Amino acid sequence: MDIPKPHTAGTVKVSEGCATGPIDLYYELHGKGPNKLLLITGASMLIDDVSFQLPPDLGLSASCRSWDSSLTNLLPTGDYEICVLDNRGVGNSTHSPKGYSIKDMAKDTLDLLLFLDWTKNVFLAGISMGGMIALELVLAAPQGTFAAVALVSTTAGGTLPPFRAIWNHLFGPDQSTLPPEKNALAIADTLFPKEWHDKTPQQPGMAEKYKTNLEFFVANQLRNTGKKPQTPEARAGQIQAISNHLVSKERLAAIGRLGIPVKVFVGTTDNLVRTSNSKYLGKHIPAPIQVLDGVGHAPPIQDYLRFHSYLVELFKSSPAFVRAT
Repeated sequence: MDIPKPHTAGTVKVSEGCATGPIDLYYELHGKGPNKLLLITGASMLIDDVSFQLPPDLGLSASCRSWDSSLTNLLPTGDYEICVLDNRGVGNSTHSPKGYSIKDMAKDTLDLLLFLDWTKNVFLAGISMGGMIALELVLAAPQGTFAAVALVSTTAGGTLPPFRAIWNHLFGPDQSTLPPEKNALAIADTLFPKEWHDKTPQQPGMAEKYKTNLEFFVANQLRNTGKKPQTPEARAGQIQAISNHLVSKERLAAIGRLGIPVKVFVGTTDNLVRTSNSKYLGKHIPAPIQVLDGVGHAPPIQDYLRFHSYLVELFKSSPAFVRAT
C-alpha cells in the first residue's frame, strides 16, 4: 500500500509548561472534507496495560502509518479531513526523558487540536493505547469538542493481558534478534488469527499485488515509512504510561453523560487486549459494543470493509455529521 500523501504535515510544540513537556508532535492532515476526524494510534506492539511487548523498532506499528488503511477507505468519500499523528516517543515526534502518563499524551493531543483550531464537533477514533488516550482526551477537552467517539481494541486499565500474550512473552523467542521479515511474521501471528493470513486482501488494489493478507501485511511492515526507530528510553516511557493507565467507573460514566455517540469495537480473537475490557467500557460509559467475530487486535486492517462501514455508521449517527456536497 502506498503511503498516503498529506496536504499538510509538520510538528507543533505541545505540553509547554508541563512537567513532562515540551514535545514536538508530528502530525499530518489528509483530505478537505467538512468533518474533522482525529485518529490516534497505539503503541509499539505494547500489550494491554502492562509491559509485555514485541519488538519496538517497527515504526509502522506505532506511528501514524498504522492508520493508512483507514485513510484509503475514508478519504475517497470526500466527507472527512483526517488528522493522524505520531504519539510522543514514536516516529517523528520527540519524547520526554521523564516519566509521563496517558493523561500527558492526551494533553499533547489536545494542544494539537487547539493548534489546528479543531475545537468543535471533532470525530475521534483511538485504537489500543490510542483508545486509552482517547478516553483521557474526551474527559480533558471542553464539552462540545467531540461529536462521536470510537474506542477500538482498548481498555480502561487495571487488568492483565490474555494468557497467550503472557506465554509468548515468557517462553517465546527473543524477537529483537530476529531478521525484519521474521519479526513481521511474528507480529502478524499476534495481531491476526491464522485464518486471515491466507485470505485475499480487501484493501483497494492489493489483491492484484499480493496473493494473501500475510504477504500484504509483511510487505507493508517492511516498507520504508521514513520513521525513526523507537529508542529504549521512549519505549520505557510508553510502558510506564500504559502500566499506570486507569479510568474509573465514575470517569467512564462522565463520558456517557456528554451525550455524544460512543461505540466500543472488539474482536473476538484479540490476543493483546481482553475482550472483557471492551465489555467493561460498554457497561460503564455506557456505550454499545460492536463485536467483530473472528477479528484480532487490528480491525482496521483485518476487517477492512466491515470495520469502516461500522465506523462511518457511528459518525453519521451524530447530528454534527455533514455530508460532502
